[in-house]
Amino acid sequence: MRDRLLALGVWFLAFMLPLYVEGEGLTYSSYHLVFRILSSALIYGFVTAIWPSFIMHLLAYLSAYRALKGKARSFLAYAAAAYLLIGVGQSTAIVEGRAAFILSNMVLIVVVGLLWLKDLLEPVRYEGLGPKWFFPLALFAFISPFSATATHKPPWFWMWEAIVKQPVLAIPAVVADALAGFGSVAFCLFTPLALTVAGKAGALRPITLRMTSMPGIAFSSIIIGSAIHGIVRGSLSSSDWVPLVWNAVLHVPLLVVCSYYFLVKVRGDEYQD
Repeated sequence: MRDRLLALGVWFLAFMLPLYVEGEGLTYSSYHLVFRILSSALIYGFVTAIWPSFIMHLLAYLSAYRALKGKARSFLAYAAAAYLLIGVGQSTAIVEGRAAFILSNMVLIVVVGLLWLKDLLEPVRYEGLGPKWFFPLALFAFISPFSATATHKPPWFWMWEAIVKQPVLAIPAVVADALAGFGSVAFCLFTPLALTVAGKAGALRPITLRMTSMPGIAFSSIIIGSAIHGIVRGSLSSSDWVPLVWNAVLHVPLLVVCSYYFLVKVRGDEYQD
């Protein structure tokens, strides 16, 4: 219970942090600005360049495979590095020629990365947690196209735009997203896989599970809630409907997996520090 309360407290304090916009300093601004920063985050440039995202995806798959074979340290190292990179890169963007930062996201995700690093340096082991059906759910989030809601379009985005007339293009488009898409550079797409693999390997302390899950619950609730609100009010235009609803669908795995790992109990007879 204490680790859950601590995660809630850190989340609450972090979300009180303001944005920073070059030329304006610290500011509590609108949700619109937050969305613009997140949709044009600097780290998404890894996807447009292809090869950095491809390397991160390859390392994710290889280290996850090793973790499921009982060798979790390489995956913990990968996830710690990925979260530190995401914490800075996904919270930073150039908006109208000015640097802008979401300090709350940056602090939360960097803390998550440091906790994963601690679990790498001071390993723990206990019986694996989580149902097997989490794996297809996590992979769905990791390999699915995020292009529709991101400002940085990958070189293969034209395939998604053309699938109505040429459905066969969906096959190479999915392969491209699975090999070099947004899964390794976006917190909300990477976290279901990270928690599922590390949870099944029994390699994370309870506090790491809670602190990783809490931002995921918050982010997914906001995205899914916004989509539901727009549908109920009928306020979505045809151009907004598809990306907003698809973005909400992509956040369902995050909500499900993070809710489980936030609430699940790691029993004392299983957890060995």
